Amino acid sequence: MSENQTEVRKLTKYLSPLNVWALSFGCIVGWGSFMMPGTTFLLLAGPLGTMLGMALGVVLMLIIAANYHFLINRYPDSGGSFTYVKKIFGYDHGFLCAWFLVITYISLIWSNSTALTLIGRYIFGGLFNVGFHYTVFGYDVYLTEVAISIIAILVFAFICYCKNLAAKLVSIMALTMLFAVIFIFGNAINSVELNIFNPPFAANESSIFQVLKIVTLTPFAFVGFEAISNSAQEFKFSPKKSFTLMTAAVLTGFLFYVTLNSLAVTAAYGDYYNWRFYIADLSYLRGLSSFPVASAAFKYLSNTGLYILTIAVFCTLTTSLIGFFTAASRLICSMTEEKILPQWMGKVDNGIPKNAFIFLVIFSLFAPFLGRTAIGWCVDITSLGAAIAYGYTSAAAYKLAKAESHKAIKITGFAGMILSFIFGLFLLVPNILSITTMAAESYLIMVVWSILGFIFFRRVFNQDTENHFGKSVVVWIVMLFLIFFGATMWMRQSNNESMETVVQSVSNFYSEELKNNGIKQDRYSQSQEKLHLTTQMEGIRSSLFNHSIIQMILIMISLVIMFN
Repeated sequence: MSENQTEVRKLTKYLSPLNVWALSFGCIVGWGSFMMPGTTFLLLAGPLGTMLGMALGVVLMLIIAANYHFLINRYPDSGGSFTYVKKIFGYDHGFLCAWFLVITYISLIWSNSTALTLIGRYIFGGLFNVGFHYTVFGYDVYLTEVAISIIAILVFAFICYCKNLAAKLVSIMALTMLFAVIFIFGNAINSVELNIFNPPFAANESSIFQVLKIVTLTPFAFVGFEAISNSAQEFKFSPKKSFTLMTAAVLTGFLFYVTLNSLAVTAAYGDYYNWRFYIADLSYLRGLSSFPVASAAFKYLSNTGLYILTIAVFCTLTTSLIGFFTAASRLICSMTEEKILPQWMGKVDNGIPKNAFIFLVIFSLFAPFLGRTAIGWCVDITSLGAAIAYGYTSAAAYKLAKAESHKAIKITGFAGMILSFIFGLFLLVPNILSITTMAAESYLIMVVWSILGFIFFRRVFNQDTENHFGKSVVVWIVMLFLIFFGATMWMRQSNNESMETVVQSVSNFYSEELKNNGIKQDRYSQSQEKLHLTTQMEGIRSSLFNHSIIQMILIMISLVIMFN
């Protein structure tokens, strides 16, 4: 055993059941949980549709949780999915799983560390929007906000380094934010009539279709519940409690999401005929009115509601940052043990992977300068990382359960594999169920990260003196597939955006010419023109998509033949 391996195993046991629940719950919720009711959930499915979709999503997540529980008890070590996949399918597959989990956790650290300043933008009217600023991808970046985000990264990394402080703080913050949101909702619901939740679904689509849309978002909504598997070596209790704790975290996350979604609905009370009109108006509103959850807090509790909500948001960001810093550092530490990452990154000091924290801090300090738009593109990749990790973990659980004749886990393992494939399909293939998937730039980031992974894997393979790597062709094929597929989808999405811009420009020119020639269009003519343009655009999109699929099938066949 190398000196580094000895150091890695010096991670100390310090996490209580309450700490583990708080870490899991804290990773599930973040800044997005406060924003998505207005920007996503109500638009897609309404209050009841969201609740039903989330409830079904919880069931699916618990299937994945059962697989994690099974493997945590077999391998109570650090590294989570990476460790399980490495031990059961080999180092090649372990690398692929870990490579996408790393960007998942880092992206969520970036997202939550830079979200701190958004409290000032949405709740306190641009409190930190002062001084020198510049624009990146349409987002105004203020150096004051950059400084606050950098300070937040340094502070929370230090807190995580003081592991006992982090454990106590994450538990306090998790309970505080939960009770704060419930308190605000309790006051809101006492002031409105229950018919405010009508209509129960969004308009123009079947209720079942709307519920399914929410279900497809559950990997993004609940990503992070499994992060505690990276710290299994540090549990002060039996790993047999892991499923109970993950279940409690997922159910609490469900309660949190549904409460915030319902709170957003109450923001329309008294000002709009129903919530549909309010949500449709959001893009035209500014300040608190454009943030339904904050608008409701202010409406029913005045400034007190805003202060309580601010505390809840701050607690949410705190738990998320502590959770993902902890998970990412343990994952990196485990990867150094297998010489995938440089050995110095695995150094443990006082039971904490010190250099892994240093690396994460340095890597994260650049994020605030990129602006929220670019970070949002990175966050799109988190669902892909989750789908890959969940799929691999489920497959590992299935294979091990089959060897041990464990019938229940064979079922959940197989189900987890199918669910992860479906989640990945909805994410990667644009507009299934009419759900907008990743932005064009997100596909490009996926391509770049896959290319880096390909290069890095080749480096690890060439330096492998213990003959651990190079046993599976599948990893090479998957990496190349993601590169080719991502590049194809990036071109497709970019072409769609360009075509929409051109079509809109032509339509505006046509309308202006009619106006200049004294020809007036009635509302029917305008709607027919819009319908015709939409139909034509859908035809072009469908044609491009079909050609892209054929292209990818041919590429995959070529890759299989080449590697065979």
